[in-house]
Amino acid sequence: MLAQQNVPHKRIFMASDVHKRSQNLEAISTGSHNLDSIFGGGIETGAVTQFYGQPASGKTQICHCVATIIAQPKSHGGLSAKALYIDTEGTFRSERIQQIAGTRGFDIDQVFNNIMVADAHSVMEQEAIVKEAESIIVPQNIRLLLVDSIINYYKAEYPERSMLAERQHKINVMMHLLQKIARTYRTAVIITNQVQSEPDSFVNPRSEPTAIGGYVLSHTSTHILSLRLSGRDRRIAKIVKSPS
Repeated sequence: MLAQQNVPHKRIFMASDVHKRSQNLEAISTGSHNLDSIFGGGIETGAVTQFYGQPASGKTQICHCVATIIAQPKSHGGLSAKALYIDTEGTFRSERIQQIAGTRGFDIDQVFNNIMVADAHSVMEQEAIVKEAESIIVPQNIRLLLVDSIINYYKAEYPERSMLAERQHKINVMMHLLQKIARTYRTAVIITNQVQSEPDSFVNPRSEPTAIGGYVLSHTSTHILSLRLSGRDRRIAKIVKSPS
């Protein structure tokens, strides 16, 4: 019956094969024992993980930590691989990478040589970089792709309500490409997202801000964590969505 419908057999698997493949997925440490515990071991490969929160809530800090650790062997939380860091907000700091590596006793030259950085200055550039990334993932041994942040230029270039449908469509295309990269190459994809206040935030100051991007970003992210400040040196992470 399947053959008559011209369904390619190479895309059809037994549930047992899918289960075996899921058991072989790996994880990258975030550098925080508590955060790794929430994930059940760290940032999952083959999945898209979204962090959202207000400024200074720790989103970029997590990205820097995971990008630093990815080059390390599994015994130190990494995968002996490279990271591609797509920076849309100018927040990547090599000196922060150096500090994290030094604190953890990592070889800074090894760390630097395993982080590739791409600056995006528009929606067009961001989309082009992600498309190009797919062609270098295997030859460069990239197992971590970060987009910090996913929404920055979409929000800036499509600000009007009349542009919302077009903006959401373009975000949807971008997210499905990131999903494909994650699942095809068993790469961990991390995206950071910004937040907006709820309309009743002035009436109810305790209401939590919501992630920008609506259902498109929610449906296409495998794991979603919200981050918020709690005092000067404390951050609270909350699982919003996770299949496990």
